[in-house]
Amino acid sequence: MGENANNEKRKELRFASTEKMDRHEHLLLDFLVDVLGFEPEDEDSVFVSNESSLRHFHTYGQGPKANEAELALWQARIEEKYGVDVSDIEDGNLVSIFERIEGTD
Repeated sequence: MGENANNEKRKELRFASTEKMDRHEHLLLDFLVDVLGFEPEDEDSVFVSNESSLRHFHTYGQGPKANEAELALWQARIEEKYGVDVSDIEDGNLVSIFERIEGTD
């Protein structure tokens, strides 16, 4: 932490590590588009780390039932596209999902 000209303490922003996610970078764009519904040009506006989860991409303000329906839809898309069931990955961690897709979990 540092101080600015007014001697106020500044908080340092730290992003979570992307080391594990970087190993699966080749899957990310297709996943964002085909599973989560992003547009290809959105890739550079999305930060994904080792701690990123499907739950981080929910449409907020829709309520818990809508969020669970959205999660189930994404899980079905993953199974359809990649041929793996990820419904048992309770936290929805993307690294865990990508490892399952690549058979390294």
